[in-house]
Amino acid sequence: MSTIQQADAKGVVPTKVSPVKLAHVVLRTIDKFDEMVAWYETVLNARKIWHNPGASFLSYDDEHHRIAIVESPGIKERDGRYVGLDHIAFTYADGEDLLNTFARLKSEGIEPFGCVNHGPTTSLYYNDPDGNRVELQIDNFEDMNDATQLMTDRYETNALGTEFDPQEAYDRMLAGEDVREITRVPDVIGPPDMALVGKLLSS
Repeated sequence: MSTIQQADAKGVVPTKVSPVKLAHVVLRTIDKFDEMVAWYETVLNARKIWHNPGASFLSYDDEHHRIAIVESPGIKERDGRYVGLDHIAFTYADGEDLLNTFARLKSEGIEPFGCVNHGPTTSLYYNDPDGNRVELQIDNFEDMNDATQLMTDRYETNALGTEFDPQEAYDRMLAGEDVREITRVPDVIGPPDMALVGKLLSS
């Protein structure tokens, strides 16, 4: 496909415009509607904006909805890993918020299957009741130019990052350690840990 913008019938070349935000995600479920709604309410600390027995619109901020859950009887079940969307990611304001969220969810019986300092982000990965993967993360850099430079410098060696223990990180935070130090990007990084690769690919 040509990258040259084509003029319309009046000879006008349309202006290239990017979206101002990613608005929402809609998830279909077969028989876990109530469980899915409750899970996203809990994990995102969200509230129902509009809800009926087959559809629920949830938000955790001033947007009218960020997640919608729709019950869709008769759709096909997924079988393991599949082509298409890999995960949905949500960013927290700072490491304290992320680690407090980890502890709150753990107390509710919701635990991550993968915990990774990717370099640009520190991330916790969860599976929702239907097996959709959800990432809760923080940005490790205030300046996105620093994050992209790290990716340029390191990703040929390791584009995954390093695993960390969120309980240990949470305990260190409670002991008074600066969370920015806890989530600091390692100075030296080796090739990806294949056990971590397997965990993220198989979950």
